[in-house]
Amino acid sequence: MRRIPDKIRTALPVAMLLLLSCSSSLTDRVKAYEASHNSHDVEGTLAFFAEDFRYEMVGSWVAEGREQMRKFEEWDASIGSELIFDNYDVSGDTVTCTVIERNDWFSLVGVDAIYYECVRIIFKDGLITEITAEQSHESMLATQTAFQAFIEWAVEEHPQRLAALMSGAKFEFSKETADKWLSLLKEWRQQLRQFDRITRRIADRKSSVV
Repeated sequence: MRRIPDKIRTALPVAMLLLLSCSSSLTDRVKAYEASHNSHDVEGTLAFFAEDFRYEMVGSWVAEGREQMRKFEEWDASIGSELIFDNYDVSGDTVTCTVIERNDWFSLVGVDAIYYECVRIIFKDGLITEITAEQSHESMLATQTAFQAFIEWAVEEHPQRLAALMSGAKFEFSKETADKWLSLLKEWRQQLRQFDRITRRIADRKSSVV
């Protein structure tokens, strides 16, 4: 067996330490971003992004630029967004992980949480330059099904309010639209609860007659 030269043998642990240090550093940055986002500190969260930052929700939308992200962060702050990052894997300047998201909007629609099965976060000079997030098929289907029920109600009951919140089929993200969405969703939920109470009363009356 060939003997590893002393210089190389000495350099290997150093290289491993540097690699682990880099991995830990990027993971810590993601955790700091997570904490800032969950505290709903919009300005603090935007400071994690590069000026030319790009965010892609696979199969849905793309946002480019830090100022464009301001609208998304203001939206998330307004709906009480909470992100939980896990299963980190670091390769070079890229962190790959999974994310669970909960917020008031999802809750009112009828979805407890959304699971992102693959989230890729790319760094440059300590700043996030790109995030690509992909929902699980199950989460995407659950959201679409629940949202469709709400949309059918809104089209019948509040078509003008719904039209004001969407540009064609495009979803508008901002603090103002978040507040309006929550208001409309709460009204829908209230009507559903009223309908459930009436249904139970009718069922109780029928059972008492029998």
